[in-house]
Amino acid sequence: MTVGGPIVILKPDIGFLETAGALSVCCLQRRGGIRQTLLYFYISHVIMLIRAYPPGKGCFVMLMLSLREDVASAIYAGTKRCELRKNRASVRPGETVAIYETRPRAAITGGFFVDEALHASVESLWDWMGDSGVSRERFERYFGSRDHGFAIRIRDAHRIYPEISLEHATAQDRSFRAPQSFLYLRSGSRLAKSIECRLHQSESI
Repeated sequence: MTVGGPIVILKPDIGFLETAGALSVCCLQRRGGIRQTLLYFYISHVIMLIRAYPPGKGCFVMLMLSLREDVASAIYAGTKRCELRKNRASVRPGETVAIYETRPRAAITGGFFVDEALHASVESLWDWMGDSGVSRERFERYFGSRDHGFAIRIRDAHRIYPEISLEHATAQDRSFRAPQSFLYLRSGSRLAKSIECRLHQSESI
């Protein structure tokens, strides 16, 4: 198998990898044993990285955050006005962020618009957040010994009706998996369009 610095492009709809270099997928058919196993884990790792760190913002339209039910409820109620992450996400003011609530709910329940987003030192981030509904104790516990962090100021959070269960989400987008922290939905995705439509309907209620 030759990997030699190719640019890997993921096409989630058909689960196939193309390269701009010399990666040969045909070795899956020609060679078994350890080479096939190594290629399998290589592909799995690439898929994981692309989900977490998109190669180009133009390929993605929506950030999705994974949240506990109590945290999501606080955002919808307006008592939590900033969302923290240890790693920087690719998002800009005015963009839509979808919310996936973890089990036992296991569903996309709504979203919000980005007011502002900032990646900075932890101390600068705390000053920037202001009255965010996040206590200093919780803030420090979350970031621990980290020097830098990422925060999104939340604007116009709404629940969607009906919510989209994990089962229905995967039916609309075969590549969709429940996010561990966050992921990005593809441009033209039926799932992204469905979320956007339901959010607009919720705004008008």
